[in-house]
Amino acid sequence: ELVNCVPGLRGKGYAIVYDVMDEWQEFFKSGQAPWYDRQVEEQLVLQSDVVCCVAPALVEKFSGIRDDILLIGNGYSEAVMGREHRGIAQAWGAAQHVVGYFGHLTDAWFDWKLVFDLAARHDDVRFEIIGYGEPQWVRDQARSLDNLVLVGKVHPSELNTHVRHWSVGIIPFVEGSLSRAVDPIKIYEYIYFGLPVFVTGIEHLQIYPGVVWAARDEAQARFASFLARKS
Repeated sequence: ELVNCVPGLRGKGYAIVYDVMDEWQEFFKSGQAPWYDRQVEEQLVLQSDVVCCVAPALVEKFSGIRDDILLIGNGYSEAVMGREHRGIAQAWGAAQHVVGYFGHLTDAWFDWKLVFDLAARHDDVRFEIIGYGEPQWVRDQARSLDNLVLVGKVHPSELNTHVRHWSVGIIPFVEGSLSRAVDPIKIYEYIYFGLPVFVTGIEHLQIYPGVVWAARDEAQARFASFLARKS
């Protein structure tokens, strides 16, 4: 319905900007965006005065029909995070490392198997997972690991109360078209809080300071090396 409004709005002098924030086609394939129509999205891309995308994979997706798409990543809000909380994360060398994540926990992109494997292999590390949307099987399996805690929802303004005890942030996403097109706000928030970050599934994040990216088949080894280097 919004796309159908574009010609009328442009006729009245409005400028149309389409900000491509997610790979909706991949969400559709996973059953989470039933309204999606590729032809409708391409129509919007062509009709807009400006098109910007949050990730290189999204720019590439539409490069065949438009060559002036802007790449503009996400960011963070100091007002939400708290200006006084910049760089508050716990330094390495504490008695116990705490690895943390905050964000949505859909198994469409969150690599639960990797997280459970990491927690099982590193029982001296505490894993704190903040967010919502995890399936029931995850809640059931989490009970078997003493060092993995599902915290639940936390308001963004209160994340600092948890992060100040963390020594690393993780973004454990499943490799695929969906994760490659993601530019998660949490990467900027992690860096703002002063956390080194371990990432899977989103290769372009490795350009940021303090970020270690690993392909899925080397994630276990690289995570162990990452911990050893920081200890």
